[in-house]
Amino acid sequence: MAVQIGENPLQAPKCVHRLHPTQLVEGEPGKLETKVLGVPKPDISWLKDGEEIQPSNHVKMIEKPDGTVALLLEKVTPEDAGKYTFVARNDKGEVRDDADVSTVPPSTKDEKPLAKKPEFEHQIRPTLLTEEKPGKLEVVVSGEPKPEVQW
Repeated sequence: MAVQIGENPLQAPKCVHRLHPTQLVEGEPGKLETKVLGVPKPDISWLKDGEEIQPSNHVKMIEKPDGTVALLLEKVTPEDAGKYTFVARNDKGEVRDDADVSTVPPSTKDEKPLAKKPEFEHQIRPTLLTEEKPGKLEVVVSGEPKPEVQW
């Protein structure tokens, strides 16, 4: 087989970045993204629960020159939960990848965060101080509500 310089041999589609199970917040935009390579450039389609998704005001499909593809949801609703499948096809073959997507209601501003006891993220470190010169001692503390630190 002779291959000419500059000629790209045909390649079946291949997922470079996989889809992952995702949790989307209702009322906010949602995004599923992956990256696929293949020669010739694969045709892309998306399925939800086995049914092909068509672009609409609610759903956009993006394809970038580097092979990154994304499914964008304008405003996530509970009905958007399900199993999403990405399909890439060309003359050399097909590749599929899928991920489960769940939705959660948005948290309200009135919700109080769960209490978390104070905890040292970074303990005080031994420090050599020079007499009559300024010195610095540091700690990092986390907790909910935010703890007060006293020296």
